[in-house]
This record gives sequence, C-alpha cells and structure tokens, in this order.
Amino acid sequence: MRRDRLRGFIAALLLGAVFAAPAGAQPRLPCDANALPDYAPLDAPLAFQVWRPQDLAAPWKPPPCARWAERDFSALIALAGRIGGVSSAEVLLRRLGAVSKTGGVVYWSHSRQRWRPLFEETYALEGPEPGLRRDDFELGELAVSRAYHLWQKENAAVSGSVLRVRFHEITPDRLVLEQVNVTETRFLLVPLLDAGDYEALIFLTRERDDIWTYYHIIRYGDGGDAFSASHRASLLNRADALFRYIADLPAETAIPLAP
Repeated sequence: MRRDRLRGFIAALLLGAVFAAPAGAQPRLPCDANALPDYAPLDAPLAFQVWRPQDLAAPWKPPPCARWAERDFSALIALAGRIGGVSSAEVLLRRLGAVSKTGGVVYWSHSRQRWRPLFEETYALEGPEPGLRRDDFELGELAVSRAYHLWQKENAAVSGSVLRVRFHEITPDRLVLEQVNVTETRFLLVPLLDAGDYEALIFLTRERDDIWTYYHIIRYGDGGDAFSASHRASLLNRADALFRYIADLPAETAIPLAP
C-alpha cells in the first residue's frame, strides 16, 4: 500500500469524515470581510464547515491577514462562534498561556459515547524540543511575533507533537494567533502528518462589551486522501473542546458538534 494511501486510511479511522461545504463556497477569514462560516449566536454550538480541494470552484488563496503561503492542502476546517463574559483581552491571553490547564479539557467521544480527556500530556516548552519542559507562559511573556512552543499528546493512538505558536496581533480588542506543528505525528511507526502539515489560526475579536467573536481555521497539508473519509466526529469534537477551554465553558453544558 502506498504511503499516502496508508496515511489516508489511518486518518480516516482517527479523525473521521469531513463535511463538505456548498459547492464553490470559499472560507472567509475575519479580515476585511464577513467571516464564512458566520459566527454562531452566543451560547449556541459552533458553526463549522470543511472544504476539500474538489469542493472549491477555484483555488483558495489565503488573505494577507493569514500570513500563509499558497500551498496544496487536503482539508480546510473552519469553526466560528461567540464567547461571552470576557472583560478584557488579558483574560483570554491568560487562558492561552496556561498550557498545562488544557490537560483537564474533555471532548465528547462519538465512538464511546462519553466525555474523555482531550490530551494525555500537554505542557509549555522552552524551545522546539520535547524535553525542554517549562512552566506555563505568564501574561508578561506573551508578545507579537515571538515564537512559543508547546507539547501535545492527544488521547488517541498517535504520537505527540511540538507546536509553535505566534501571536500576529495583541490589542485590547483583538487577538490573532497561529499554530504550526514543527514535528511529525505518527500512528505507530507510520507518519501521519509531516512537520508543517498542520496550520491553524485563531481570531478573537471584541464584538461589543464583554462579547467576543471566535474564528478558528485549520489547514492540513496535502496528504493525498487523508481527509476525504466518511467520518468526522473526532475531528469536530476535539476542535470544539479547544473552543470550550478558551471560552471557559464546562463540558456539562456543551452540545457536541458530533453527538
């Protein structure tokens, strides 16, 4: 079996199926235009869409605000919603810097029909090596353009990986951060995602008073058929768990995106 087909088969089992967007529609990041998908109402489940290359009438070109190069991809996933009760950007920054606290996050397991821990391990790093463990990032450390690293081992049959995080914007009314995997992810001994195959952007923008909009887009590198499978539950519910952590929402109040 060719490597790309094997990777696709494994990803289908682990990540589940993508949900195609309307033909021809393209993701719109919250830069100078209205976001697509549009933000779900406050206290409602996230809106989401998933695009494969064949779903797009024309190649997608990331807008300048993404700071992404054009490249082939196997899937684009976007989730959008609203977060309430956030008095300042510092509240969100503290949550984003508290890497170890994500160890307590749970996601809804569609296959097991119960809540499970999202990560087996997660902690901040001094640099891009897994052994450079350190305490969580303090508020005063977080600055635009500086590189931060963290280790994440999901509660699944895949290896852990090092993520690099950079803030593109930090203002009282807007936070934009990027995540990129700098080490590959494996299923047993089989490479699943090469370094750089996972890229994510999170936009947090004050809408009014203590209400913030949340837009999360993920781009997976060109892994053949890796994300054209028929199951989607794990991918969506894990992304939703990250949103609930940032929004400080308990799992008991959540409606899983894939029940």
